[in-house]
Amino acid sequence: MEEAGIITRITSIKEGIHSTHYFGRIARLFVHVGSSSQKGFLSDEKVEKIMKLLEVLNPGLSIEAQIKVFDELQEKTDEAQERIKKWMAENEKVIIEINIDFRDIYEMLFLLERFDESILETTQKMAKLFKYPSQE
Repeated sequence: MEEAGIITRITSIKEGIHSTHYFGRIARLFVHVGSSSQKGFLSDEKVEKIMKLLEVLNPGLSIEAQIKVFDELQEKTDEAQERIKKWMAENEKVIIEINIDFRDIYEMLFLLERFDESILETTQKMAKLFKYPSQE
């Protein structure tokens, strides 16, 4: 699953001759646009329905413009995951010493990342596509 890009290794802990690996899921958005030869896009029924909703809510908005916002959000999420992985690797020893579950720390840091200014800007763009009354 890691090779397929479904999960990502958060950290690995060596315990004697054994290693324990901690993984987190990777949020991915796949949209089918045109032929299956288009790189990076796979059909997903839920996303297709969301895209259809966005077309109705935003007449004249191109699929490419919609995908651009989704891709931007995915890029910001990937960057956040990399920052979290780096922080966890740097603090692995103290996390183990205190005996905190790596998943709990990951979830907390991922929540904190959601308040990053660049991610908030992108989510505001998403909210506008959905005509959702978000706070600005």
